[in-house]
Amino acid sequence: MSAVMIVEPDAMQRDLIVLALQRRKLQPVVCPQASQVEEMVSQHKPELLILNLLLHGCNGLDLLDGLRKKGKLDRTKVVLLSPLGFPEIVRKAARAGASAFMVKPLDPELLAERTCTLLRVP
Repeated sequence: MSAVMIVEPDAMQRDLIVLALQRRKLQPVVCPQASQVEEMVSQHKPELLILNLLLHGCNGLDLLDGLRKKGKLDRTKVVLLSPLGFPEIVRKAARAGASAFMVKPLDPELLAERTCTLLRVP
């Protein structure tokens, strides 16, 4: 079973993502707060991290960069979510090591499909 971790502050969006992934037979782990991401990544070792760029008290790009520099995401693909799809933000996300970038409002089914593609699961 592929481990997927979701870091999304919006409860409704998070629940829709969880349901879409569960329909694809994935068992996502939800990280409720940005301050818990590093600990939960170490504990669960996700194959894929779904990370919103706009987090409470934290910039998702900075968080991603810090986790990469500490070697916490060496084997983890990352899908970044943001309502800001400006080309410069997308380039920064790619430089930070994102495998994919999706603009909100989000289609949870499309995210689930992209997740399965990145994880190479049917």
